[in-house]
Amino acid sequence: MLNKNELRIGNLVKYHDDDTIFKVVEIDTLGIRVKNKEQETWIEYDCFSPINITKDWLIKFGYKFELEWYRYKNEMYIIDEDFMIIVDEVNLLKLNHIHQLQNFHFSVSEQDLRCVGF
Repeated sequence: MLNKNELRIGNLVKYHDDDTIFKVVEIDTLGIRVKNKEQETWIEYDCFSPINITKDWLIKFGYKFELEWYRYKNEMYIIDEDFMIIVDEVNLLKLNHIHQLQNFHFSVSEQDLRCVGF
C-alpha cells in the first residue's frame, strides 16, 4: 500500500490494475493527478502501489554501478546492492521504493531525481 503522506509532486507510482507507471502531478485530499505519455487523470490514492527499487530502476534514474556501489553523479551518498543508502561508510537508511529514493535525493540535493522516459 502506498503511504500518501510520503508522496510529493514528481514521484513515480504504479497503478494497481495494470502496473502502469505514472508521475504525480498534483496532490489532493481525495487522490492524486497523475500523468504518463498516454494520459493525465485524477485517481484515488488506494489505486496505487509503490514501485520497488531494482537495479534497472537505478540505471533509469542515472545511477552508475561502480565496484559494489551505485552512485548518482557527484552526490555524497552511494547505494549498495541491498539498496541501503551509505554516507561516509555508515549505513543511513534502507530504501524499498522509488518514491522514497526520489524524496531522499531531493532532501540532500534540493533537486528532483529524474527518470529517463518521464
